[in-house]
Amino acid sequence: MELPSVARRMREPRFPLKKQLERLRRRKNALIYTHDNPDPDSLAAAWGLARLFRHTLDVETTIAHGGI
Repeated sequence: MELPSVARRMREPRFPLKKQLERLRRRKNALIYTHDNPDPDSLAAAWGLARLFRHTLDVETTIAHGGI
């Protein structure tokens, strides 16, 4: 029995995370840029990505944003 199209799309990865992480592993540095005037949720997400990059991939990161 074939899955309905919505269920089939839910099983397919929208973002190939493993592939993207492997591409990042080859880098030495990464810049994580949030939107202008970031709120605490945006800064926390950036910090979480920076931690993932540093500890999992051994990639040094810089977090940046515009605005105040």
